[in-house]
Amino acid sequence: MSYSLRLSLRAEQDIAALYAYLSEYSAERASHLARTCFVAINDVGRSPYRWPHFRLTGAPYRARLIRSGHMTVWLIYLINESDRSIEILRLWESRQDPSRLRD
Repeated sequence: MSYSLRLSLRAEQDIAALYAYLSEYSAERASHLARTCFVAINDVGRSPYRWPHFRLTGAPYRARLIRSGHMTVWLIYLINESDRSIEILRLWESRQDPSRLRD
């Protein structure tokens, strides 16, 4: 059974920023990354326990690694079993400074 999915405001901003950044170089790459991210989000909704706890924060945060072209993005999320929901917290490009993750 699937979980309901919610994107945090920060996750929406992350997707928009990644798309805008890649669009400067190639609209095709930007579209490919957006599609890849949305497929990954749906995969997490179907099977949230498949991916481990995020190595930089530990439990309760989980993360799925997304690769698209030369870009690697962490999809960071929380599972709420009480209402069978998943909150997508961040889509964080892995080349960024880890200390900025909590910004």
